[in-house]
Amino acid sequence: MSQSVKKNILHVLFLCVLFGMVSACESNSADSVVAKVGESNLTLSELQASIQYASPKDSATAAAIYIEDWKHTAALYDLACQANIESDPLAQVLLEKAKRRIFVQRFVDIEMKKAEAKGAFRVDSIEVSAYYEMHKQEFVYREPAVKLIRLYASSSDSATRMARALGNRRFSFDELVSEAKIIAPELDTLNTHALQDSEEFVRISRLHLESDVLQQLLEKMRPSNISPIVKLNDSLFVVMRLETRVETGTEKPLEAAYDEIKQRLKLKKQNAFYIELQKRARKAAQR
Repeated sequence: MSQSVKKNILHVLFLCVLFGMVSACESNSADSVVAKVGESNLTLSELQASIQYASPKDSATAAAIYIEDWKHTAALYDLACQANIESDPLAQVLLEKAKRRIFVQRFVDIEMKKAEAKGAFRVDSIEVSAYYEMHKQEFVYREPAVKLIRLYASSSDSATRMARALGNRRFSFDELVSEAKIIAPELDTLNTHALQDSEEFVRISRLHLESDVLQQLLEKMRPSNISPIVKLNDSLFVVMRLETRVETGTEKPLEAAYDEIKQRLKLKKQNAFYIELQKRARKAAQR
């Protein structure tokens, strides 16, 4: 067996073991050592606190990247210790400065979590509506956006049936979902996601249409228009219906601006809490 093959096998095994440690931490001690360089040890708890991931696959990738970077840093740290860098006056000043920042950040994070648990940053619909009425001119579309339905089929005949279904304006959203599932059950997941996506405005630059042909068709379409059937490959066809389109500068309705406003108001409350926390700390320091 060649060295490259052995290396690849070991890498795969490493990711599998690592995924098990990161994702199933209940069965592992938080102090388990996952990497070691010289006198420095990387524990599982440190690894878990240092990476972010959205899926099991991402967890293994993120962990592998972090460990490789940690090894470089740990090796340099050992070398610095051997050079007695800890006695350097500037290093001591910087260490104390970093320590203060870390302590302050952790303290603020903990206080923020306590306040959030008590509902201090909660934003209700009345607050959002009031803010929207006062600032609605700020909430506009920065570029053209559309609500666009795309339905997929695995044959020309199925695509024709999809086009007919899109042409039936009596179908409710749920009925259209059901009809698409009947016509192309093998593409149910793809079509369900496509229909769900069509309920929100999407900037044209982020539509990620599968071909230039679709892009050209969309440019000519008007609301309620149904596109010709487009063959993407031998077993995949698509047909589109443009629900609505907004141009640059169009004012967003409340429902489109809702999440952004809610986030703004939450951040405003968090900032106010942080300022009050600073005042409290200054007052305590003056006693």
